[in-house]
Amino acid sequence: MTKRHVEPKLVATAAAFEDFLDDIEGVDRLAIDTEANSMHAYRARLCLIQCSDATCDWILDPLAGFDLDPFFAILEDPDVEKIFHDAEFDILLLSREHDVRLRGLFDTKVAASALGEQQFGLASLVHRRFGANLDKTQQRSDWGKRPLDESQVRYAAEDTHYLLELASQLEAELDDADALRWELVRAEFRRLERLRSKEEPKDPDAWLRVKGTNLLGPKELIVLRELWRWRESVAEKRDLPPFKVLGNAQLLAIARARPTDLEGLGRIDGVAGRPLERYGSIWLRILESLRDHPGLSRPVEPERSTAQRREAREDGEVFERLKRWRKRVADTTRTDASLVLHREVLERVSKLRPRPSTRAELEATGDFEDWRLDAYAEGLLAAIAGQGPAASDSGRRKPAKARTKNAKNTGRGRAASKSGKRHRSE
Repeated sequence: MTKRHVEPKLVATAAAFEDFLDDIEGVDRLAIDTEANSMHAYRARLCLIQCSDATCDWILDPLAGFDLDPFFAILEDPDVEKIFHDAEFDILLLSREHDVRLRGLFDTKVAASALGEQQFGLASLVHRRFGANLDKTQQRSDWGKRPLDESQVRYAAEDTHYLLELASQLEAELDDADALRWELVRAEFRRLERLRSKEEPKDPDAWLRVKGTNLLGPKELIVLRELWRWRESVAEKRDLPPFKVLGNAQLLAIARARPTDLEGLGRIDGVAGRPLERYGSIWLRILESLRDHPGLSRPVEPERSTAQRREAREDGEVFERLKRWRKRVADTTRTDASLVLHREVLERVSKLRPRPSTRAELEATGDFEDWRLDAYAEGLLAAIAGQGPAASDSGRRKPAKARTKNAKNTGRGRAASKSGKRHRSE
């Protein structure tokens, strides 16, 4: 690939946006990406949209105030192919903020994983296929700040600069592969296109998910809960991610120590300095208000009957057999296991009662296309029934020394599960 040497164009005015729409009129393929400010805000916002065609790279500024609806209509047009890399976060962000319903998706990460690429992050693919090294200097940039500088614009443009050529290569390789591989890829594209962001109500018990709460006593639990609630309020008011107000480790340490003065707070690692100066007196008031509190008991899950426990155990065994079957299929065909069958489908199937024992019963669930049943029905039914290779190691676990933690390399990664957008971490 010959790298284009034209500087990316920043689209930050209504006039520039009209010029951009004129430039892309009639194109049938566009490379798209987004940037959010999740590492710098309480609630992530769509801060940039990168777009490339065969001749130019553009950076659209959604915070500039002009109406982006004509471009969103293009994103929803199934006749214009939109090339993304690892599109899930982008789709959910566009859905949540602008109710965009993306159509015409081609995801280069999905295609690469279907073709057996072991490192299918954008940076890895671009380096191997085009000999280029993507810039890493703006990984943690605050994309919500204005004005953008030239290095930010150039960095953002690289996210889409190579995507059209990369997609062309992957499409050609899929054409040369077996038909089933294309079916798997297209099915995943359709699943991604159906994704919609859902505004979930705030969970009042989210503080219980702080790692380490299971080691706290009743007095410590009530302190942690109140400090966590205080942190959420401050983070939302200041539009900061909660960890930038106070880290989880510090919340836990204060809850354990329950100091009675500023000197005691200052001895806690990570609290002294600016946090203590700004919030120390508030923390002491919270601690003092809870001094005579009897404490908080950890919520106890309702007691399950013997039959319920047995059913849960049996469902878990079916789920594990299905996972082993899926892994064998993926390993044999050198594709990604999630494309063979999505985890959500495995979970639903593992809970079906009575257990499916025929292809027709699998088909009746609505979770399987005909082509997928043609390829996998026999293996699925054997795994559900506990027959064949999937059942051979049922209930067994590898020795501790033999177990390794799988780490999926997604190339540019995601800060906070791409809550802060992809990092070029390879």
